[in-house]
Amino acid sequence: MAIVVFFVLMMPFLIERIAFQYTNSYLAQQQKKVMKIIERDGIDFYLEGGASYGSYTMLKEEYIALEETEKDYFIDTILTTERVVEQDTLNYRVLMSTFKSDNNNYLLEIGKTTDTI
Repeated sequence: MAIVVFFVLMMPFLIERIAFQYTNSYLAQQQKKVMKIIERDGIDFYLEGGASYGSYTMLKEEYIALEETEKDYFIDTILTTERVVEQDTLNYRVLMSTFKSDNNNYLLEIGKTTDTI
């Protein structure tokens, strides 16, 4: 009986961990897709002559942001954080990664709301 109770109590934590691991994998796949497009079509495919790029899905469940950053700024992580989107504060699971293109350093963010996880 104790084992069953322990398992029932641990179930939400296990499901949450599995969901976050799946989301991390999904974000990494999205990063690969973006990087392939940049390698094939160049960074201007996203920037279109501007300094940054941002795109949200219609319901603000996912987003991609791309901006130029300092030459010595490097990050490669996945974290849970808040973002303000059109006056709404939403929690996102965010992949943040820097890369070089055309002798410039760029920050790529790909996020998915924790509510959808």
